Amino acid sequence: MDFRRFVDEHRTQWKRLEVLLARIDDHGLRRLSSEDTREFAQLYRKASADLLLARDEAGDTDVADYLSAIVGRAYAVIHQPRRYRRDALIRFARSGFPALFRREKGYVGAAAATLLLGFLTAFILTSARPEVAQREHRAIPRALLFASCGARRLRLGSRPTVEDRPIVQ
Repeated sequence: MDFRRFVDEHRTQWKRLEVLLARIDDHGLRRLSSEDTREFAQLYRKASADLLLARDEAGDTDVADYLSAIVGRAYAVIHQPRRYRRDALIRFARSGFPALFRREKGYVGAAAATLLLGFLTAFILTSARPEVAQREHRAIPRALLFASCGARRLRLGSRPTVEDRPIVQ
């Protein structure tokens, strides 16, 4: 491969990538048009391939260093970490989440109904047979069983007496 010819053929693409990188540095990636963004991605891929060829060709390390610099800058632009801004979070809380909630209200309603149905089922079954809940699952503390067992009401903070003991042992 004629290295000088290779450089001459690709120099305009590399310069165009540099111009786009300068615009991104000045105004940000979001300010590029969709056409410029596609061109930027295409030029980045071509420059990366050219860098591999320049490194394989031992002719000129200056060209490889130049390509490495612009490919590195382009890589940093493409793979930069996403920044979350407070205003974006506030905008989501004010408009994004409510819109999402309205759009998915059927699913939210089904989930709420399922949760409520499970709660009501457990409440009714536990009220009917509190000893099962205490013995089998230990889900209900003993102090809460007194009201269901027909014992007299206890005042908050008072201790149960012998006659207040629940049916379950």
